[in-house]
Amino acid sequence: VWALLLAALPPGAVSRPTGEVRGGTPGGGREKRSYAALVAAGAAALDADATHTVEADVRRAVPGAAGYVAVRVGSAAATVTAATATATAAGAPAAAANGGAAPAAGAPAPTPLTQDALRRVLHAYAGHAPSVGYCQGMGDMASVVLSQAPSEAAAAAMFRTLMDGYGFAELFAPGFPAIGRWLGDVDTATRAGAGGAALLDGLAAEGVPLEMVADK
Repeated sequence: VWALLLAALPPGAVSRPTGEVRGGTPGGGREKRSYAALVAAGAAALDADATHTVEADVRRAVPGAAGYVAVRVGSAAATVTAATATATAAGAPAAAANGGAAPAAGAPAPTPLTQDALRRVLHAYAGHAPSVGYCQGMGDMASVVLSQAPSEAAAAAMFRTLMDGYGFAELFAPGFPAIGRWLGDVDTATRAGAGGAALLDGLAAEGVPLEMVADK
């Protein structure tokens, strides 16, 4: 489902020309450079501070050794595979281990979520959208996409669609342009509710900016 949802731009998304600020070419399938070329371009484009942030986020998003494998969210494939392996080791038929149902033929195995793989996906996006580069927090999103993708290259394409097509690039781009718009929406919606204006005015009187409580 993730791969299908992120295979193309969402309905109503505005396509931007190549090289435009805030994400470059939107959509996973529209980037003409190879995954390897994007990884190399991104690794070369990031400055020392961004590279340090990538490394910190990669270690946080993928704890432990490089062989760590994440289980797909909401997928029974990993459970079926684990049950089959246990049953095989015990000499029992695979179907019995899965409650009488054999594993689906051709079911994709979870994509290994390693630190190296996540680093490459993040570098690939930086190569695709140097105007965005890398910002703390992108790794958390990319790690989820990577764990749902059939391959690293597919994860990079899916992540581009998430960032460019769904507007997350503007959340992480320099100056964080999306945050200003979203805070305006929060202010408007809060003031439209009962007691909302008094709440915001009271916070302002105490020196508490909306940014501090907007996520609540």
